[in-house]
This record gives sequence, C-alpha cells and structure tokens, in this order.
Amino acid sequence: MKRCPQCGTRILQDAARCSHCGRPVDASPGRPAASAAPKPPRSEAREAADRSDATTLAVSRLGSVLLLAGFLATFVPDWQAYGSVAVWIGCGLGLKGSHVVKWGGGLAIGLALAYVGVTIGGLSAAPPPPDDSSPQPFLVVTVQSTQRADAGLIVRGTVLNTGTGPAYSPAVELILFEDPGETLLANEIAYPQDIFIADLNPGQLAPFELTADLLHDAGTIRWDVTQTDYPGEVVLQE
Repeated sequence: MKRCPQCGTRILQDAARCSHCGRPVDASPGRPAASAAPKPPRSEAREAADRSDATTLAVSRLGSVLLLAGFLATFVPDWQAYGSVAVWIGCGLGLKGSHVVKWGGGLAIGLALAYVGVTIGGLSAAPPPPDDSSPQPFLVVTVQSTQRADAGLIVRGTVLNTGTGPAYSPAVELILFEDPGETLLANEIAYPQDIFIADLNPGQLAPFELTADLLHDAGTIRWDVTQTDYPGEVVLQE
C-alpha cells in the first residue's frame, strides 16, 4: 500500500491513479497531472495572410478618409481640384470591385463633384472688389445750352475725361418728363463727337448734341442728362 501524493488516501502499491481524487500517483503535489501540449508554431503562410489582411484593412480605412475629405473639399472654393483627386484615390482604395470599377468610377464621381462644387461656388461667390490700382476714367458732362424746339428739346454740351484711364464709347442720355408728374416723354442717347466705338482718353474733351423728339404736344417739360457707363458727374453751365 502507498499513499496518494495529492490527497493522502491509501491506494494499492501498483496503482497508477488515485481511486479517491482520480489524479496520477506519480504527479508532484500542487502540480497538474499532465502539462498542456505546446502550441504548434504558426505557419509562414498564415502569418503572411494575417499581414495581408491588416494591410488591406489599413488601405481601406485610408480610402474612406480620403473619400470623405475629398467630398467636403469639392464644395470649398479653390479646392475643387484637390477634392476631386482625393475622391478618385479614395474610391480606388476604399471601394470593392475590379480596378476598372474602382478607379474608373472614382474618376467619374470626382469630376462630377468638382463640377457641382464649381457651379455652386460660382453662384454663391461674391464679385471681386474693383481694382482701384488700375487706371480709371472719370467723365465730367457739362450741359452748355438747351433749346426748346417745336418737336422736342435739343441739349448741347461737352464730355471731359478727367480720370487716368480711357473711356470706351461713353454714352450721354437725355430723359424728358412732363411737369408736373413723372410721365416719360422721351429718352434719347448720343455719343460725343468722333467717340463712337472709340476711346475718350484722359484729358480729352469732346462735344455732344442730344435731340429728343416728343410724341405729342406737351406743356412744361422737365429734362435730365445722365452718364452711367463710367464714374463721373453732370454740370449745368450757367
């Protein structure tokens, strides 16, 4: 007879396992009966497959980030081209399918978003401020005389360019109203002499004559001379 080294129960001398605790009698106290089998080493093919899967996942996530960032960039002024390229690369890296579907479809989507972004940006963009550094004309329209004719009114005067830039074919407008009231009687446009389809250069003076015919007899008339093509002023000469 002998004692079980695990629980101390008396067992047969040639027993290989304790009839009370069921453990092998040759195992040391406090230790498991049998050690676990060593874990077989991972094969190189499996490790390569795991690395490939991790790389594919990282590339897919990068493609998703580029796709989202590119989509937002296509609606930012002056960033439409960068956004289109980011969408194209993002679709190629992040979408599933053949190379033709991913890269070809990504290019089409990127170009479409860039077009939409440019269109929206063009509609919402504020006009650029005027360039004050470039030469600008300034026209002084001087009304020298007015003559009431049987059929209307004749206005004579001059246009002087006191600015620093030329004025191309500036027009002088004569408007006649019936007084009292705001009934429009006539509206005529004339160009300074020899300045039709030509430049009125800085310092140049050119005469003009405006004739407005009335469609019906009118009593008291009120007239106004304007020039709206370029900055300037109208002066009535006494």
